[in-house]
Amino acid sequence: MTAPTTSPALKPWARRSINGQLKLVLAKVQRCKDCQADVRQLGEWYMVHDNVWAQAGTCQRGYLCIGCLETRIGRQLNAADFTDVPVNRGSGQWSRRSARFIDRLARPPAGNPGEGQPGQSPDHAPR
Repeated sequence: MTAPTTSPALKPWARRSINGQLKLVLAKVQRCKDCQADVRQLGEWYMVHDNVWAQAGTCQRGYLCIGCLETRIGRQLNAADFTDVPVNRGSGQWSRRSARFIDRLARPPAGNPGEGQPGQSPDHAPR
């Protein structure tokens, strides 16, 4: 039996299994780059569109809790900011979601993805 392989085209957290399916390989703790909270423990393991992530000035590797991402982009996230992937739908291993994450998934867009009202996320307290 051959071990899963990593393709240069895959993200650092992705691996191809023996049957070719893409699988996520998760560390036990994923710390927010800004406040050091464990985003999985918070229930804030999510994916946003690339333009939102780029607005935050982040590198490709790493994680931000929702509050720190909102502080970086200067507004609250809304439903249009999140990608349509299983992690955002909250099924299976992704079923743990914070109240803040659920709220943002239900929040109607203010305009186009990546647009909104400036200002710090009101429910984010630095840790």
